[in-house]
Amino acid sequence: MNLGYSRWLLVMLFLASSWPLAAQNGLELRVPSGKVDAGDELHLQVSGRWLNGCVPELASARIEGMQIRLRATQRLSPDCSTAPTDLLLDTRVLPNAMRLRRTGVYRVRLDVETPDALETHAFALLQIGAVGPVAMPEAGFWWSEVGGEFPNAGPGLGFHLEVQQSQLSALVAGYGAHGEPRWWLGAGEVQGGIAVLELSALVQGGGPFQAYQSPKSSVTEGMAWFELQGPGRAVIWLVDRISENSTALDVRPQSIVRFNFAATAAEGMLGRWWIGEDSGIARERAHLWVEFTKVQTEPDGFSLHDAEGWYRLQCQQSSKANDAAPTACQLYSAQEPIGFEFDRLAIQQWRGRSGRGASAVAIRVDDMAAEDSSR
Repeated sequence: MNLGYSRWLLVMLFLASSWPLAAQNGLELRVPSGKVDAGDELHLQVSGRWLNGCVPELASARIEGMQIRLRATQRLSPDCSTAPTDLLLDTRVLPNAMRLRRTGVYRVRLDVETPDALETHAFALLQIGAVGPVAMPEAGFWWSEVGGEFPNAGPGLGFHLEVQQSQLSALVAGYGAHGEPRWWLGAGEVQGGIAVLELSALVQGGGPFQAYQSPKSSVTEGMAWFELQGPGRAVIWLVDRISENSTALDVRPQSIVRFNFAATAAEGMLGRWWIGEDSGIARERAHLWVEFTKVQTEPDGFSLHDAEGWYRLQCQQSSKANDAAPTACQLYSAQEPIGFEFDRLAIQQWRGRSGRGASAVAIRVDDMAAEDSSR
């Protein structure tokens, strides 16, 4: 690859994370008081340029589980200017304040009731509370989760994710407006369980099945908000403005998981694993080696067993499909006094806790590496 082009591509990717969110994300949402925690009152502001006549007025704000919904109403008047107008909505004008009940990642959106329709004009993910250790997404291919929270995708769409030094880079492969294959690039800093990427498509290039031609330009086509849920599971919120003449947004969430090349999720977890605690006093940490060789179907998922019958890994699946990624697994042993439970599972690693409450990890050991180390 041309060195000059390589530098240009890296600059394009990593500068994207520093551009203002309002550039592609409609209106901008922010917390005016700075950091907040569970039990605190939450106040939000929405600001930007309103492009459609009368500025809407904030009518309500409420918390529903991990959703924060702001609702505004636009009333038409002959006195309203048709020119773009500065907008500032503040939840502190409402009679009842919102109060946070728990920590985690909240999904925040502003819906505006216009004379014609109910439109979303702002979206953001908001991390509430102290951020503990976050298992970064495993590098490699990802695809839509079977039976996930947002199963509104399928074969033909794909993602490639990689994290280096807290920077998440993503390639999103899909289709353009007319069904032609298309891919987008983006990069952004991981902050807690959230990463925000501006997606751009390189255009007017050539190769690899013809003479190479450096792309002449890039086209920015939206934002990707990543809600990271462990090394092998995430929700990607694809956000784009519907029209250049409006801040109305098209918001499309997709549940994605690490792509498993095996025929079933259970078969993809067979093999040799190092399992142990990764917190506490080093010499007191429990650890063990297990090689899973057999699969057994269970009513709510499957179980894996070693050849000698000492270990059983019990896994639950949220979908009846046998290729659905497991949501949790518990390791039981007839030989060891300690068990493990994993709720963040990927292809090469699992994360969870031991029976003693310590942070725990399981790491796949490559078969070839295992053979070499035994010589």
